[in-house]
Amino acid sequence: MKTFPEAKIQIVLALAGEHSWASYWLSILKLKVPPVLGFQAGRGNYGASLNGLLNTYKDWDALFLTEWDHTYPSDILEKLWNHDKPVVAAMYRSRQKKSRPYIIATDDERGYSYITDYPTDKLFEVDSVGVGAMLVRKEVFDKIDKPFIVNAENGVDVSLCRNIRKNGFKVWIDPQIKVGHLMYEYVY
Repeated sequence: MKTFPEAKIQIVLALAGEHSWASYWLSILKLKVPPVLGFQAGRGNYGASLNGLLNTYKDWDALFLTEWDHTYPSDILEKLWNHDKPVVAAMYRSRQKKSRPYIIATDDERGYSYITDYPTDKLFEVDSVGVGAMLVRKEVFDKIDKPFIVNAENGVDVSLCRNIRKNGFKVWIDPQIKVGHLMYEYVY
């Protein structure tokens, strides 16, 4: 495994509509990053935009998927990279007034439900998580079906994670790495 300073990581941001980016950029600019870092942004339908952006993976060791309404701790990339997992995400909460962790149990027939009972002190495997703070290594994109997001009926997050799992990879989350999710004037 490459060490964190040797890794080539690209930050990916897919946008759907017009948004304020101030908090996002402030947190991105504070990230501790390896020397080779790229940034790619797309606009339009979120799923289609993300599919297009994910195709840039070929020149990178990993893609770090982000969303415009998140704020990131400065050491998130290093912590996620050092888990040495093909797919690993950080913890963030939903934007609803009754906020809940964005950890999802999926069922192909019924859709999905949020998980509220989970370990808080260690890395653990999940069906699906929010992709707004997810590090995905190149080997995953080399193997999974394209387009990467095939049916966003239950959300881009569920669609991408199903595709990842269907192709033999596990999805992990570190609940100790917390990401802010902007909601109105404050961060959850």
